[in-house]
Amino acid sequence: MTQNNATRANVKSPPGPSGILLSEAPRDPLRFLLQLTREYGDVVQFPTAFGPLYLVNHPDDIRAVLHSSTSVRVSMLKMGLGQGLLTSEGSYWRSQRRRMQPAFHQQCLESLDALIIGTTVELVRGWREFSESGQAVDVAAEMTRLTLRIIGKALLGVDFASKADSISKAIATMLECLKQLSFFAPSNTITPSHNRLFQEAMRTIDKLVYGIIEDRRRGEKRHDLLGLLLEQNGTRSSLSDRRVRDEIVTMFIAGHETTANMLAWTWYLLSEHPEVEHRLHSELDKLLGGRFPGNQDVAKLSYTKMVIQESMRIYPPVLLLYRKSLVDRRVGDFHIPANSIVAVSPYTAHRHPGFWEEPDRFDPERFTFEGHSKRPQYAYFPFGGGPHLCMGKVLAMMEGVLILATIAQNYFLRLGPGERVEPDPFITFRLSHGLRMTLEPRHP
Repeated sequence: MTQNNATRANVKSPPGPSGILLSEAPRDPLRFLLQLTREYGDVVQFPTAFGPLYLVNHPDDIRAVLHSSTSVRVSMLKMGLGQGLLTSEGSYWRSQRRRMQPAFHQQCLESLDALIIGTTVELVRGWREFSESGQAVDVAAEMTRLTLRIIGKALLGVDFASKADSISKAIATMLECLKQLSFFAPSNTITPSHNRLFQEAMRTIDKLVYGIIEDRRRGEKRHDLLGLLLEQNGTRSSLSDRRVRDEIVTMFIAGHETTANMLAWTWYLLSEHPEVEHRLHSELDKLLGGRFPGNQDVAKLSYTKMVIQESMRIYPPVLLLYRKSLVDRRVGDFHIPANSIVAVSPYTAHRHPGFWEEPDRFDPERFTFEGHSKRPQYAYFPFGGGPHLCMGKVLAMMEGVLILATIAQNYFLRLGPGERVEPDPFITFRLSHGLRMTLEPRHP
């Protein structure tokens, strides 16, 4: 994908929009991106407050972007996450990934099934009064609390039960403020009012996280993610508390925020597609027979996994992944100059008409082995790819399958009449107004 100066003159710049279409970007980025790819093709450019942005949408070129050794990541999250795994680069990133990897080894993950199921069962039992009264619950908020508790206990040895709401609110505020740095925002600065809210949110998060670090340093040793960050080969790690803090806050975003969104969108899609919900229930009844699932069931619950995969195809964890190209590049027939921002979008790639029939239709059958194996690898990449492939991919899928199976055995989740369901995809794929649903027992 790299070219030299001698051939550059023979390669044209990518096409792009102007005028009316560009004005839609801040209001409806999803529609804007789809229109871009459908009107201009698989390589397109458009102006932003940061300069031109190049969007690449063919699986072969997406692979080249994500595997490139001559580009670096660009993230608006750096103000909040600091030098965490999602935002760092180079030798420091490689060192941190190696340090944290053991917490995500298969053997460690397999031991977490009881924790995931136990925490989910607590949630299900707590829903009983809402079910009996017919009162709606915000399922998006419930999934956020649930996944925050699970990630806290699994990776940090802390149960956030009493603090989940304040943490979730602070994280939501941080993400809302950082939207001002989005490539779709009219400017590239955070307004004074948003900056005040951002600083308040960061103080809330930092107070909690530094407290967790201090408590662990004074308390028992544990072989979890926090233990790996604080100790190395039995001695105190060389990482400063600030660097440990950055990784913990990163886990808040990558470890629970995206999983909660994945589950919330899955419940919404199931409520809108009763035929898929019926088949899901049939698999659960046949394989589990009313018992709680365990790690040994994850591989067997194939349709349950397919439901989650298709949910992430339609509503992927993030809208865009950004790279800054350090060299001139040739993508297809087009030239992209050095120091340009190149983006790939799971949202548009997952709807590419060349690889997905009826891409707006919710159909878990796309992810049978036969169907999945026919598509190029980067026609579907909800967890990113290349060296920066999400380290928690296996944990997220395991967690998603176990939570979905446990709750779906007990309740039908129904969207209330007139409820607005709108995505807020600027950073993670959140729901703008939550997801209020009623709970109907499956076995009254």
